[in-house]
Amino acid sequence: MIAARVLARHSPRMHRRQFITTTAAAVASAPLLQAEALGKKRRNPFCVFTKPFQSLSYDDLADLIAELGFDGIEGTIRPGGHITPEQVPDELPKMMEALRKRQARAHHHGLGHQ
Repeated sequence: MIAARVLARHSPRMHRRQFITTTAAAVASAPLLQAEALGKKRRNPFCVFTKPFQSLSYDDLADLIAELGFDGIEGTIRPGGHITPEQVPDELPKMMEALRKRQARAHHHGLGHQ
């Protein structure tokens, strides 16, 4: 009982914003802690935006992505992009296959509109 009174007297009170921030952080980290407790390693994929590499073939792009250690790409599907919207039915499967051969994935495609 004495320890509680001493701590209460010498500990700063938690304000509402501090409480909300701390609670939100605890709730957000719960799945990560659970995965860690189950022995699972979890991390977000590490991807690269492919606009600077639009001149490469799909195979060369996939080789570069794998060599640099990325998990996948954010490809450009838009007018003037790696694949134009009209080319999607024919070209997107080719890009995906080149990435799959190197255990990489297309995690997101940047779609542009004009």
